[in-house]
Amino acid sequence: MPAYDAVVFTKPEAQFVESTMQAYSQNQAAGGETDNGAAVPITGLERQKALNILSKVHCQVMDESQLPISFTSEEAALMSYLYINYLQGHGKAQGDLSPTYWITFDVSAQALIISVLKKIGCNVNIMPSNRYPFSGPKPSYND
Repeated sequence: MPAYDAVVFTKPEAQFVESTMQAYSQNQAAGGETDNGAAVPITGLERQKALNILSKVHCQVMDESQLPISFTSEEAALMSYLYINYLQGHGKAQGDLSPTYWITFDVSAQALIISVLKKIGCNVNIMPSNRYPFSGPKPSYND
């Protein structure tokens, strides 16, 4: 049985999934802000998947004693895709090509996302570092 067939989120996890699916279904960036045209428009099918996820997770947000949620493989794939991209640097200013702009991730938010990914069946075998890009030293521009 795939992990996404019986998922029980903690309240913070459920609230995170709910807020991200709400924003995604409205084609918004994190924090409710628009991407000023940088967001790739989502399809009607992707929007419907996000709304399905949102409705399922909302029950766990309202009542933590709810039975496990069963996601489809497509819904789990959408969440995996979005949250892996988030961990790999989502939130970096769109169109900002300045290599001096570094993202610092909040450790608790990072752990929350990884926990959600594990619960839907992703193989998350390494924790990413807390900055973007994930490898190599921070560049020096004093040369």
